[in-house]
Amino acid sequence: MTLYGLTGPSHFSSVFGTNFSTYFPKTAKLPMGDNSPLSSWYGTNTVAPSQTANSAVGIKSAASALRQAVETLSKGLKFGLSNTIYDQSKVTSSDTSKVSASLPNPFGLTNTKDIALSVTQLAAKQENSTAALDKDGTDFAAGVQTFTIKSGGQTKDVTVEVREGDTNATVFGKIAKAIDTSGMGLNSSVVTDAKTGTASLFVESKITGLQNGFTLEDKTGTLIADSGMSVKKAAADAVYTVDGALQTSSSNNISIGRVNATLKETGDVTLSFSSTNDALRTAADDFVSAYNKLYESSPKAAEKLLNISSTYGRSLINAGFAFDDSGKMSVNDAAFDRASKNGALKSLFTEGTNYGFATKLADAARSIEQSPMPFAVKSSIYDMYSNFGKNSYAYQNMALLFNAYI
Repeated sequence: MTLYGLTGPSHFSSVFGTNFSTYFPKTAKLPMGDNSPLSSWYGTNTVAPSQTANSAVGIKSAASALRQAVETLSKGLKFGLSNTIYDQSKVTSSDTSKVSASLPNPFGLTNTKDIALSVTQLAAKQENSTAALDKDGTDFAAGVQTFTIKSGGQTKDVTVEVREGDTNATVFGKIAKAIDTSGMGLNSSVVTDAKTGTASLFVESKITGLQNGFTLEDKTGTLIADSGMSVKKAAADAVYTVDGALQTSSSNNISIGRVNATLKETGDVTLSFSSTNDALRTAADDFVSAYNKLYESSPKAAEKLLNISSTYGRSLINAGFAFDDSGKMSVNDAAFDRASKNGALKSLFTEGTNYGFATKLADAARSIEQSPMPFAVKSSIYDMYSNFGKNSYAYQNMALLFNAYI
């Protein structure tokens, strides 16, 4: 069988050496269960138009996925940009139970000196609670009572109406509702204890930080005083040093240059930097998956992909990719790790001034994506150059309409 000038094992061996069969097929084991040569497959098999259309939709989707995968691996390379998928770093905390860290923007990091971080205090929310009162008791005086909430530099008066016979649990519920709807950044809840028969009101600031502390003071009536409200935990800022320099923060989520860190416990940690190919490996896996999906979707598409891949076979192998006897692609883990470090993978997808692998493969995928019907119609009658019969025109017209509207 001849695939665009590829004549079989002898052709591949001249390109890849005696071990070429590890990477490319010895024979054409075509997808979709047809083991005949491509020319025979196209010349003898036909399908109903509806089946052709469904097949074309899948081919179009597979081609689009491959084009996007190639673009991900080649993005920015021809412009010499440093913020590409090949130039990513990661940050590691020496003790993630104390501090976790991440790099939201992992590209082009130049300052990779370790960071010494020492945490002496965590940011905290203020927490208040009342005394535990008999939940069925009636310790609060009836009437309309007002108390003042102060928090974050703001002040607001809220009103609660206590009716005759309201139990302590009921009054706590009314106070909680007034606090929660005040818009002062506080949360409250009523907790009852079935064993002791008591009820308590808990109030806390929604966010951490000294500036978000609060006070509750009676203005008219004695609701707060009668509840036994007190501070159980004071609001606090995080206190820490970065390479010896003292810092404070209202939040335990802090930024140190380009690093985002979350303070979890007090103590000392070291934040260190290293290069990473995690995102690159994900992109390579996506590329392989998209390549194989399009390869398997159509023998004619497979022919087109093989023609390009064989041209760049040695470069693909050096970049960490491999091919089995059916022509499907995979990632060679060891070779990929080497290629991601020595630049072979990046070189494969770098365009420069040449019409290289990435451009050819992306263009091929784009052409299939834009006109999938020729790759789906399994009949030689589609060939307008060799057959101008009635059926040929029907398939041609159907293809043109289909390509225009999907």
